[in-house]
Amino acid sequence: MRLRDWPVNVIPRNSGDVAAAVELLCGRVQWNDAHRGALERLLEPWFAEGWHVQALLHALDQRPDGSAQNRRGKDETADEFVRNRLRYWYDESPQAETAHSKLPPPKPGLEFGRYLALAQERQRREAPRRAARLTERGERARARARGIARTRVDPVQRGREQAERMRAAMDSLLPPGGTAPEPRPSGSPPHRLRDSTREIADFAARRSLIRSDPRVRRCVQEIADSGGKPTREQIQVLRGAVLQARQSARLASLDASAPGPDLTPDAQRILDFLENVIDTASPVDATLAALEQ
Repeated sequence: MRLRDWPVNVIPRNSGDVAAAVELLCGRVQWNDAHRGALERLLEPWFAEGWHVQALLHALDQRPDGSAQNRRGKDETADEFVRNRLRYWYDESPQAETAHSKLPPPKPGLEFGRYLALAQERQRREAPRRAARLTERGERARARARGIARTRVDPVQRGREQAERMRAAMDSLLPPGGTAPEPRPSGSPPHRLRDSTREIADFAARRSLIRSDPRVRRCVQEIADSGGKPTREQIQVLRGAVLQARQSARLASLDASAPGPDLTPDAQRILDFLENVIDTASPVDATLAALEQ
């Protein structure tokens, strides 16, 4: 396994590991001016006693009793800063073997071999699994499902076919020689529509007005241009644009409910939706899809 950075909780055991661990430490605390060689010589005895970068970061931030360490002084170099903070982590108990004995690291670390074994096991668990080969029964079931999907009619087509069947059924009830009533002239207000059908048409019209609102479209385009991940400010602007467009659509719906000679373009658009709707028992999604064609 190839490592891009030294693992933060792995104990360095040789000079190359120590150099990689010091580089990781400097990167974590943003010490661009740190003398790497001085830090390596300073920290090598700590790594030899089982310390690692994660433990060092904890020790540089807190003392063994949990109190906070002092901030880095203005004229304090990186190796001086580390040396002054780590002096609290020497073992000063009578049981200490030498005057340079260190306390155990505040966080346990891993040997490199153990880390590799855990990382490889995680890779095996997260690797995409190959799909198992279907049995003969599974192949038949898949072929049957694909056949059903190919013959399935989409909701819009199903709604149109249902409307055509209803018109044919109504024509069959005409007396011999009778003719179907003439369709109402274009521009006349809708009549004898069920309340539910009228509500669906009104909803579809208002939704269409909101979608086509210039402010809403401009906000959506800005979000798409920025990678599809909107910021909090972009969401607030889009929410405001949608609310304004929704209010305008409601006002247009009120105007369309009593059409007159001075209809606004939005009110006329809603009136067009109401005039084109067919009073059928089609499902709501099919009716909406047919209206928005």
